[in-house]
Amino acid sequence: MEYLFDAWKNIKELIDRNDRILLLLDYDGTITPLVERPELAILFEETRELLKNISGLSKYTLCIVSGRPLEDVKKLVGIENVYYVGNHGFEAEGPDVNYINPDVIKIKPIIDELCQKFTDELKHIDGILVENKNITLAVHYRMVSENDVPEVKNIFTRIVRQFLEVGNIKIAENKKTLEVLPNVEWDKGKMILQILDILGYDAITIPKIDWSNIRRTPDILTSTKLKNVLPVYIGDDTTDEDAFKALGDNGTTILVSEQIKKSYAQYYVKNVDEVIKFLGLLKEI
Repeated sequence: MEYLFDAWKNIKELIDRNDRILLLLDYDGTITPLVERPELAILFEETRELLKNISGLSKYTLCIVSGRPLEDVKKLVGIENVYYVGNHGFEAEGPDVNYINPDVIKIKPIIDELCQKFTDELKHIDGILVENKNITLAVHYRMVSENDVPEVKNIFTRIVRQFLEVGNIKIAENKKTLEVLPNVEWDKGKMILQILDILGYDAITIPKIDWSNIRRTPDILTSTKLKNVLPVYIGDDTTDEDAFKALGDNGTTILVSEQIKKSYAQYYVKNVDEVIKFLGLLKEI
């Protein structure tokens, strides 16, 4: 994995060669710094204006990809006529798309039950935050004392054990967060491939799914296949690795991390400031 700005000349040449760039950005830790509570992760107005400017250019199609609920990330970003992917790929909205994975609807009662159990059994721990995201949930322990973290993880493991045995859910651990997701063969990467399919991109073999609950216009259905399109994905989270892996060498993938670590990404930047710097360079191309 190479430092992005050391490879900028090659990346710029690649971007220049392509007529269209599908710019895919994670939210928390990518275009906004990580904060103690999810509601505090407010997009800086300068960043919003930069994203608006980029999305208004004919070369770029913008997509925000987040683990947050779809309505949450739409409200936080507040830019029209772009794609939004929420809940780690389980729901999406944008031009010609209004999607929720049909297999996850049945999981909502289980998510509600788990949220109540976590709330009841973790309420004595200072700093804990249980977030119900409708079809996924997150237990945030960023504000929890280090001495209490083992207890948080033990309680979490005990509560989810029976549901894991049944096979309804799967779990993921991200940055100071324990998450519960539907046990469905779906993720950010698969959702991004479907958006590429909608755009008419044919450089990747894209698995076909049931689009019966997705709104698509006749123009999209009959569009000419696009070959000269470059997906560029930037993210910092564990679930972003699914997108890096799905795109492989068919896109430009960038990890946001202060430390070099094992990743499917081709490049890395160190922090949100460097992401904004990169976006500024894209705007000038």
